[in-house]
Amino acid sequence: DLQVAAMHSEYFAGIAKFDYASIGKSLDSTSAASFSVVRFGVDDIPNTTELIDAEGNINYDRITTFSSADYGFIFSYARKTGIPGLDLGGSAKIIYRQVGDFANSWGFGIDAGAKYRMKDWVFAAVARDVTSTFNAWSFNLDDRTEEVFQLTGNEIPQNSIELTLPRLLLGA
Repeated sequence: DLQVAAMHSEYFAGIAKFDYASIGKSLDSTSAASFSVVRFGVDDIPNTTELIDAEGNINYDRITTFSSADYGFIFSYARKTGIPGLDLGGSAKIIYRQVGDFANSWGFGIDAGAKYRMKDWVFAAVARDVTSTFNAWSFNLDDRTEEVFQLTGNEIPQNSIELTLPRLLLGA
């Protein structure tokens, strides 16, 4: 059987938006797979780096807007094992993050989970970011933007790697 899900939610009076879509299918009586897309972002952020020109004049017509968003593309697989009550699953995720034309990153990671049913009890373990999810950031700042950063005391970002360390969550 095929299942499809979609959701849209807004936070902070509509400033931040969360969108989700997924399609899943039973492969046989013991396994299933799905593909999901997630977006969490803030749109229409004012870009004031060009507000003041080289002569010090303020021109509000020079304000533009940009979006900052995280995208996740997730493939998941789950399977009942030969051990009664034990189910295992995992996800591989590709992550794309974008901050206007200023910066973007690509990354990937793996999550895994297990669930065990014993009478009226359910025990579960989720290992998030098993491989240490990473994102490789690339910054694209023009000379004017770098100058504005320096004049306002902001640190000029450098291309870098962002790591999300593994976490183990247990529940019963």
